[in-house]
Amino acid sequence: PDKRNDEKFEWGYLGSNGPAYWYQVNETCKGIGINQQTPIDLKLEDFVNSTKIELNVAKETELILLNNGHAYQVQRLKGTIAEPTLNYDATLKD
Repeated sequence: PDKRNDEKFEWGYLGSNGPAYWYQVNETCKGIGINQQTPIDLKLEDFVNSTKIELNVAKETELILLNNGHAYQVQRLKGTIAEPTLNYDATLKD
C-alpha cells in the first residue's frame, strides 16, 4: 500500500516501515537496500566522528536526553531552557 498520504506512517529500520518501504514516503528512496539508511552515498570512512555531546543549559534545569531511533530528543523535567546548545561533530574528511 502507498503510505505517502498516511499521516501515521513513521519510518524505521525494521518491518513494513524499514528501508525497503521508504520509497512509499519519498520516491528518492526507491531502490535503497536494507544496508543503506539514505539515498545519499555516505561512507563511514569519510567521517570524523566525535563521541562528545555537549548540552549547555541553566544549572537548575533537569533534562532527559533520549535517542528515539531517529534523533536525539531533549525532554525538560524542571526549570527553563532559554537557548540550549547541542553540539555534535560528524564532519566529512577532506
